[in-house]
Amino acid sequence: MKYEITDKASYMTIHFTIEREDGREYRVSLVENDWHDEYRVVDENGDVLDNDDPLAELLIEMCDKELSK
Repeated sequence: MKYEITDKASYMTIHFTIEREDGREYRVSLVENDWHDEYRVVDENGDVLDNDDPLAELLIEMCDKELSK
């Protein structure tokens, strides 16, 4: 019996650390998926920010710009 690989997919997860002037840190992760990419923003207390939150939107935009360089 013969076997062969007929498909392969590779996805990346990218992690960003963003520090504010006052020293607060945020972690932003980008997970690639088949249909869309998914961002997750976490503050230094471990709380997940909703992606519709203005701060999360700003941080995601920063990460998008960094990736497009």
